[in-house]
Amino acid sequence: MSQFYRYFGEAHLLLVHLPIGMMLLALVFQRMGRRPRNAVFRTVVPTILLIASGFAVLACISGLVLAPSGDYKPRELFWHLWLSIALTALSIVAWRFSGREPGTWQLDVWRNFITVAIFILMLITGYLGTMLSHGDGYIKGPQEKGIRLGDPSRAAEQ
Repeated sequence: MSQFYRYFGEAHLLLVHLPIGMMLLALVFQRMGRRPRNAVFRTVVPTILLIASGFAVLACISGLVLAPSGDYKPRELFWHLWLSIALTALSIVAWRFSGREPGTWQLDVWRNFITVAIFILMLITGYLGTMLSHGDGYIKGPQEKGIRLGDPSRAAEQ
């Protein structure tokens, strides 16, 4: 059975990308569906968020299985863990709010707040996940080395 847990934990990097893409799609459709002529976009948002939330839960569980097996920095792992749990919980809340028709301004304010919070949490959690899986400086690596992307004179040096 430990073999299954090992594979499930290693599948974290695979499982995490589906809910990210689906949540971004749902956020775009939610914004597009605000206009009455684009209301059809709003009809699929609850389904997209339900599937994304389900896969986010699976990604959280696989991340919990993976965490003890790697040599990760404890501080980054702590924040990535708890922010991803908060993101998953917020995606479930967004799913619950998504099926309701726009109407009261309070509901619209909460829906917009949740949308912005999900987006910010995805950015921060994704950044921390990148630091855990690829190491420090992965995102800004070429800039730290003084290499400009697309500079043909530096291509031979690499």
